[in-house]
Amino acid sequence: MPSLFEQVTAFFDRKKLAHHADVALGLVRLPYQGRSGQWNIVVRVEAAPPQIIVYALLPLPSPEGLRSRVSEVVQRANWGLPHGNFELDLDDGELRFKTSTFLAGDALTAEALEALLFTNTATVDRYLPAFSAVIVQGAEPRAAVERVDQTTT
Repeated sequence: MPSLFEQVTAFFDRKKLAHHADVALGLVRLPYQGRSGQWNIVVRVEAAPPQIIVYALLPLPSPEGLRSRVSEVVQRANWGLPHGNFELDLDDGELRFKTSTFLAGDALTAEALEALLFTNTATVDRYLPAFSAVIVQGAEPRAAVERVDQTTT
């Protein structure tokens, strides 16, 4: 049976999605174009315990002076999310969204990986405008998240 990492890279090969596999680090990187913008996805494959972690790296670094406001957007967006969470690195301002799953054994179905990727990209597509409104346009965090939630509910 192929390794978990080989299963992940085979999935992207079958889907004909351009990606870069780094076997030594257990990472697969690929660009993604959503409705709200473009960002990079990093899939981390852990062999023991077997798990897949998908990170969407948001294209908007949080400037130091805005990190408390961006942190509020993170908290408001995370509230009630059934799968995954936004993360903000308070030291460098990196924003990302993480979804993950543990696997029984090292068998990965294409449906499970698709669901993980879809949840990740759909959530970023939904909330990227709220982050952009706060970082680029100076909007209030509560209003930015409420606007997104109202348009996607």
